[in-house]
Amino acid sequence: MTLRPPAARAAAVVLALLAAALIVRPAPAGAQASTVVPTSADGQPSTGAQASADAEAPADARMSEVPTRLFALDFGRRLIGVQFETIHLFPLHDESGDFRTYYDAERALALNASLAWRLGRRRLGGYLGFGIGYSRIDKPMTVRLDARVPHPYILSFPREFETFITGLTRREMGVDVQGQYWRALTDRLLLRGFAGPTIFMARQDAVTHIGTGDITPSFDRAFLTAHRVEVAKAIKLGYNIGADVTWLLNDRVGLGGGVRYSRASITSHDIPMTPVPFALGGPNLAGGLRLRF
Repeated sequence: MTLRPPAARAAAVVLALLAAALIVRPAPAGAQASTVVPTSADGQPSTGAQASADAEAPADARMSEVPTRLFALDFGRRLIGVQFETIHLFPLHDESGDFRTYYDAERALALNASLAWRLGRRRLGGYLGFGIGYSRIDKPMTVRLDARVPHPYILSFPREFETFITGLTRREMGVDVQGQYWRALTDRLLLRGFAGPTIFMARQDAVTHIGTGDITPSFDRAFLTAHRVEVAKAIKLGYNIGADVTWLLNDRVGLGGGVRYSRASITSHDIPMTPVPFALGGPNLAGGLRLRF
């Protein structure tokens, strides 16, 4: 089966992260501290010592289950909130016509992949960590177009029509660098909080020119015959913050989910006379696979 270009690039990122996880081997674990439990005359642990050991065991067990590295692959929904319009003028029949395009999209499917490392020292009941991540959305869009087309014979008598144009796409990618905090709630349940900068790279298809025709013989109506699409691009530094929960099914594999918010804003002027605003990132809710290394 041949992957489409977006899927192929996403798969390449996932494979690269897995390769990095296999290359960077975890540092050897330090020697575990041993606890000598006093015994009574008959060889059984004393009551006070046994109670102390039982109290300490759960915390030690939880800390021993904290992974050294964790790979996450999530699919979910992102609230993108794309909403803007563009206005274009065009000459026709010795007059000036115009058309407006309205871009509106609320949600998009999102792919998120990340690789995180637990740092060595325990602080505040948990561990500090470091992570890198990749996120992507590809959102097909339908654009509404409202046009006013000059009449071929009557001055200042434009014909108006409304139509919809399909096949446009909004694409957004983000690379996250995160400081993290890891806390083992049980021997299988891990909670992580994270925050850090995000580099956004985005592109948005925009309608920049149209062609029109007349309905004869009355010429009282016009219609769309063609349109041209150009691409606006943007790169911007923003931020991300969120939390993630992992449930380990065994020593290597688990399931998880989390919530993440990222944001940056920029207006692209790649297309002449067509400023395209970008509100990048947004709330993201996703879940998927966890691999422990």
